[in-house]
Amino acid sequence: DKMEATGIREGILFIDEINCVSETLAPAMLQFLQCKTFGNQQVPSGWIIVAAGNPPEYNKSVRDFDVVTLDRVKKIDVGEDFGVWKEYAYEAGIHPAVLSYLDIRRENFYRMETSIDGRMFATPRGWEELSQLLYVYEKLGKRPDREVVCQYIQHWKGAKDFANYLELFEKYQTDYQVDQVLAGHFEKFAVEKLRLASMDERFAVVGLFMGKLGERCRAYHEKDLLVTELFEVLKEWKKALESAEHPWQALEDRIFMREKDLEEKKKADLLTREEEHLKQEILKLLGIYRDLAKEGEARGEGKEEIFQKVKEAFQDQAGEREELIKDTGEKLQNTFDFLELAFAEGQELVVFVTELNTNPYSMEFISENGCDSYYKYNKKLLFDQEQREILEELENIEEEL
Repeated sequence: DKMEATGIREGILFIDEINCVSETLAPAMLQFLQCKTFGNQQVPSGWIIVAAGNPPEYNKSVRDFDVVTLDRVKKIDVGEDFGVWKEYAYEAGIHPAVLSYLDIRRENFYRMETSIDGRMFATPRGWEELSQLLYVYEKLGKRPDREVVCQYIQHWKGAKDFANYLELFEKYQTDYQVDQVLAGHFEKFAVEKLRLASMDERFAVVGLFMGKLGERCRAYHEKDLLVTELFEVLKEWKKALESAEHPWQALEDRIFMREKDLEEKKKADLLTREEEHLKQEILKLLGIYRDLAKEGEARGEGKEEIFQKVKEAFQDQAGEREELIKDTGEKLQNTFDFLELAFAEGQELVVFVTELNTNPYSMEFISENGCDSYYKYNKKLLFDQEQREILEELENIEEEL
């Protein structure tokens, strides 16, 4: 049914919690994995089966597969890895307080313990859901206490530690006047205070700056996608104007095609929420441009005059992108200047550059728009890494000899 509705002919058939299948269904599942059939239904060609399941210590319903079943699958054991999750976290917009805390307390990223009161745990899923709550609380002007945090991080010590850290995180934002620093206004007392701060406090402040800059870089990413897509549509439209009887109708045709594409992809569940929002925003703006073309045609304006008016409306979006580039670039440079004053060329700047390298949005911004200070410190970081690798290789050679 899905293939008929969407037209998709190949993909992945994902089955979750496959190791919770009851014993009576085990033979059918073995047949499904081996022959790609379930009863008299055959999995269509072009589709591969991917299954996942939790180990028995996390789910009481789990049954271990026998050797016959395991021999027919490619088994991959996946464990927690904060470094890998962090890349995902930046893309998903995880709250900067969560990211900076876990950078300092990596042992609390994933914990599974048994106490006299029962099972205590902290998981990546819990941290992501807590991040969503933090954003909601910020809009409401509230701060979650330990009891609220413990609903998501069901490990009392970890939840208590994060709740305490969150208070400090918000305090640092005021103490160090983060927004003022991003705007290029440095107070001497803030530089001195940061220079004398503890290591945890220094990394927390770096996390604050990364959070603010990450938001700006993500905004640039979204605006750039919007402007690029609009430009491509208008370029197509300009070409079609040569043979079009009605300029607005030529643009309407392109809107119709994109509306159809959006509906098809929604039916096939091929869009993330962000992608769907972007496409809807593009359609909204194209609708405005179409109405401008329609009004111009009603006034008797020529094709070139109509195109110029639509182009002027498009320039508003392009101008907003240019403003984002200028503003984000200045904030990034101001952050480097402030951290240089506080730490010279210390470890904190290495941490900051490493964070910029991990965040796909900041890397996209820098690669497309540049940043002299980033290039300077990233070059030093790469040189230090290469030097460490050479020393480690020499040590290994000495041990072998």
